[in-house]
Amino acid sequence: MFGIGKLDITEYTVTAPVTKPVRCALVTDLHNDRWERVYEAIKQAGPDIILIGGDLIEDMEPGGHEEGLAVLSACAEHYPTFYGLGDHDRFLDDAAFAVIRETGAKLLINDYIHYGELVIGAVRSTAEDLEDNAVFLERFCRAEGCRVLLCHRPEWYIKQHYRDYPIPVIVSGHAHGGQMRPFGIALYSPGQGIFPKYTAGVHEGRLVISRGISNQVRLPRFWNPPELVMLTIAPDGTRTS
Repeated sequence: MFGIGKLDITEYTVTAPVTKPVRCALVTDLHNDRWERVYEAIKQAGPDIILIGGDLIEDMEPGGHEEGLAVLSACAEHYPTFYGLGDHDRFLDDAAFAVIRETGAKLLINDYIHYGELVIGAVRSTAEDLEDNAVFLERFCRAEGCRVLLCHRPEWYIKQHYRDYPIPVIVSGHAHGGQMRPFGIALYSPGQGIFPKYTAGVHEGRLVISRGISNQVRLPRFWNPPELVMLTIAPDGTRTS
């Protein structure tokens, strides 16, 4: 890993069918990097829940999981914590999933859980999973409540037509903010290529993308500090940021 460095705390608000606001910390793309500053920022921000948007750890080999599991345990001890898989942690097996669940976090693999007014679900993140994802989404969209989907890959909002599902809030990571952002313009993202559109911010009032926390490639992040997103899901009628 290449270090977290400066950490931006970005606040977004989206509106959804809830009767009272829910404040969420969106944590993506830690890639088993050092976690202490991230957790301190989470505590200071004071979320109601934590959404893990994928790529928290790399694998279960030494050096691939210790930091990710440590922050997951710390989060789950103090906050309801929900974990959706990314593309780097997609190869974990059932034994690894058991270790993750032992932290107290709710691991969601094409599954959902009710939390208050929210229905929080997560899809898997590889092309091989798309058919299973579609079956799950049909079931997910029949669940009563304000649906919040953890979908690691933001490009699937368009490419897999996730925008067409009745899901009020979708949260993503994966793009690392486009890696380099001169003048705020993202240069490259896997799955989107050069000048990608979906790398950060709020799109169409419901797709929320974190630039992610760490970096697993040798290409540095320029003009693109790591980011912790604090997302408020507010009742309909509240202004959307």
